[in-house]
Amino acid sequence: MSTYRFPLHFTPVGKWACLRELCGQDLLSIHHTGTIDAIRLLDGLLVEGGETGIGTGMAAAIATADRDQLLMAIYKQAFGDRVETTISCEVCGEPMDLSFTLDDLFHHLRAKDKAVTVRSNEDGTFRLPEGCRFRMPTGEDERLVRGMPPDQAEQLLMERCLLEGDPDKHKVSVQQAMDQIAPVFETSLLVNCPECGHSQQLYFDLQTYLLANLELEKEQLPLEVHRLTMAYGWSHQEIMSLPRSLRRRYLSLILAEYG
Repeated sequence: MSTYRFPLHFTPVGKWACLRELCGQDLLSIHHTGTIDAIRLLDGLLVEGGETGIGTGMAAAIATADRDQLLMAIYKQAFGDRVETTISCEVCGEPMDLSFTLDDLFHHLRAKDKAVTVRSNEDGTFRLPEGCRFRMPTGEDERLVRGMPPDQAEQLLMERCLLEGDPDKHKVSVQQAMDQIAPVFETSLLVNCPECGHSQQLYFDLQTYLLANLELEKEQLPLEVHRLTMAYGWSHQEIMSLPRSLRRRYLSLILAEYG
């Protein structure tokens, strides 16, 4: 099975990650669209990659910003670069189509004003002019604050990520620096209704969008397994272990021949 190597820019414990392609078995690990499911999915896709790589079972150690890049790579491989969705206008109720590419969104998020001067260190941490040093949040940090009130979660994250400095004094500047260096794939998009002209905000979160699409695909797995079993006589395990692209290719051949 093919594997793909991706650089990690904000993860101190690893310089790159190697992922294999999705298969049907991976979809069974997805039950919701939260961080726990994203980490579980990546844990299943990560393959061992040597001394400087993040290996199997280490997804929680990946910085949130790097994890978003890996999720984007998974989405692109499975569905392409374009995101297409339809929402209803909150005023007139008419449907509105929205389409954009992940590359365009990524460049938009990275194009924010560089208001903070940040120096990167060889150990994967960052330092601000006032002397404080910090690292980026990881999945493990997110798991630890899961279920906490927002203010407590924010405080604990800052205490864990700020390696040198005063959390109360440097909190705002560190948060600004994190957003500037490594914006996560979540944003509000302004959508205009073509029927009534009303403008409304649409919240987009790549992690949620990817996992929701994979959940929908999981619902189709029993039918896909049935069709492949009937056509080729393969076992359930053999079909579920097929790379997604190959499984979809076989299904397209079956549909082309039998309808």
